[in-house]
Amino acid sequence: MYIHIKMVLVMTEETKNNHDTKKLEIAHNIREFHHKSLWAEEKHFTWWISIVLSAQILIYTSNSLCDQSKLIFIFIASLVGSFLCITAFRVLRREGEYFHTALSRFVKEYNSIYTTSPLPNVAEKANKNIRELIKSFLTCKIGVRDTFQLLFLFFIVIFVGILVFSFLTLRG
Repeated sequence: MYIHIKMVLVMTEETKNNHDTKKLEIAHNIREFHHKSLWAEEKHFTWWISIVLSAQILIYTSNSLCDQSKLIFIFIASLVGSFLCITAFRVLRREGEYFHTALSRFVKEYNSIYTTSPLPNVAEKANKNIRELIKSFLTCKIGVRDTFQLLFLFFIVIFVGILVFSFLTLRG
């Protein structure tokens, strides 16, 4: 769950004598930092993975290389792609934990100031396990970060499949 709030602190009777608004602003800035970090990581890892997969397709369909050279390149690119996907999945989950902590802190600070219109509590866990990710996808109750995690898992399967295919073809 992501709560998007444009921070405009309006001085009302409820907050004008409250020094906690500075703590709320700091909590908001930290939450925003982690949210932007998540997006940057999702974007950049997706770019790198698509570049590696596209390079594999281009090489495989190329007529300029012999089959042995193509398979060696595809094998190495699959190793690189698998490594990128595993790293992306792990980094996204870790940054998700940082974001979850920052969001929880922000909601706590917000609710301590704006008691008449509190925000809903943050989910207990930062990340779903793989089974929960798949279930949330199948039931169309999936968040953006969960979708990227599934995407990286899917590409791990793709790259491992290509890796096995190229390895068996090279041996055979």
